[in-house]
Amino acid sequence: MSKMPNKKIGLIAAILLVVTAAVIWKMVIPFLTKPPQVQNFIFLSIDDLRADRLGCYGNPRNVSPFLDQLAAQGTQFLKAFIAWPFTPRSHASMLTSYYPSVFDIPLDPSIQTIASVFRSHKYKTAAFTGDGWMSASYGVLTGFQEYDDNVRGVQELRKKVKTWLRKNQNDRFFLFLHTYCVHRPFVAPPHQLKKFADPNYSGPIKNTSKSTSAFIKAANAGKISVSEADIQRLLDIYDSQIIVADKFVYSIVETLKMLNLENETMLIITSDHGEQFYEYKHFGHVSKFNPFADISTRVSSNNLLLSPSPPRQG
Repeated sequence: MSKMPNKKIGLIAAILLVVTAAVIWKMVIPFLTKPPQVQNFIFLSIDDLRADRLGCYGNPRNVSPFLDQLAAQGTQFLKAFIAWPFTPRSHASMLTSYYPSVFDIPLDPSIQTIASVFRSHKYKTAAFTGDGWMSASYGVLTGFQEYDDNVRGVQELRKKVKTWLRKNQNDRFFLFLHTYCVHRPFVAPPHQLKKFADPNYSGPIKNTSKSTSAFIKAANAGKISVSEADIQRLLDIYDSQIIVADKFVYSIVETLKMLNLENETMLIITSDHGEQFYEYKHFGHVSKFNPFADISTRVSSNNLLLSPSPPRQG
């Protein structure tokens, strides 16, 4: 099911929140076989971003105003699922269009990736990822002409994207971006957390990586009781981190506009999996009680046309 805008304006973007590989490939490959208006592609994976925590998928909180605006102006894919709720396998599946059952990690370098397809069509290809499970050692960056697999934080990623786009603005390009800015350990900017957090919360979660990690580890081991207030506290932190991701997406679009690339660039935004917040007595990507729950694997998505005058982010 989808909805389309009444008119086409500005940057074409596709928000594929936890999207299947087939959707990405079917969306992109036709542009390589005909002369299109769209010539450039940016594929952004916001690791661990759970779809239903965005406003465009039902979160009543105003945590994703820019992403919601993109969704409202484009085609929203409401039913799609990732292949596997684990970072390297999910990304490898998206970048190759293969099911995880037919490849190993590290990914065999002989397997064709979408980056290698772009290279064969004379595109510049580059990737900037957040290390960890997205290190080049896992084979997920096969086919890229250049990459940095050790980008530390969203601020550094923003700078690298801006620099790379300026350098390559006159070439056709495929740029893959990845960030852990909403991933565990959950730590939110304090000024953002104040907008949502219960000021009377007195539980063990202190908005520090040590505190949240210790709590989640103990809760998953069944060593402590978990209250509704504790769950809400983690959701408050998580939602506050989504604001950071939303502003990052805004910065990418602003850079494209500054370089006059908005009318010829497709922006695809996705995630590799969702996150369980104790719905199945577990915090994390999966639980032994329901490892493939919709909240870990369900996709929503939007293929949209961005307004030329998006609202400023504070």
